[in-house]
Amino acid sequence: MEKESLDNLIEGVKQKSERHQNELYKLYGDLVYNIIKYYYRDTHTIKDIRQEIFLKVYNNIHKYNSEGSFEGWLRRLSKNFVIDVIRKNKLNLHVEYDTEYEKDYTDYQNLSDYDYEKDERVEEIIKLSKDLTKSYGLVFNMYFLDGMSHKEISQKLNISEGTSKSNLHKAKKKIKQKIKI
Repeated sequence: MEKESLDNLIEGVKQKSERHQNELYKLYGDLVYNIIKYYYRDTHTIKDIRQEIFLKVYNNIHKYNSEGSFEGWLRRLSKNFVIDVIRKNKLNLHVEYDTEYEKDYTDYQNLSDYDYEKDERVEEIIKLSKDLTKSYGLVFNMYFLDGMSHKEISQKLNISEGTSKSNLHKAKKKIKQKIKI
């Protein structure tokens, strides 16, 4: 969509035009759906969260200042919203920091400096990440798909950096076993 058309659409949404809101939803609904899909499997839950995200977009669109890309703003808002939903559902993300992890982490890193992002089987890896427990899958997605550091993950999820590292380590190990790297 051209910048001028998008600006007009956004202005219409700011004016609470239902037509513009519907058009924005049609234009970006699949994008938001796919973002949520990284964190949830259930179609009904994904659709419910997408609706909530768009309500938040409609109510907060005045905060978008047109300096950056709208799609980037929408992606960030969507990811943050999903993470907040997960946190509010009080998932048990506090996995015990495991001394086994501490012992074998260095060996594991040396044996598998595995670049998930460059692997031709990325889709398979993403699909497998959805089968992980919520705590492992969430950290895996935030680290690899969102490019967040362990410090950022720990702050966002209110967990320790050690828990973030441990969850990522265990997620990678489970995925590695399933795809037999």
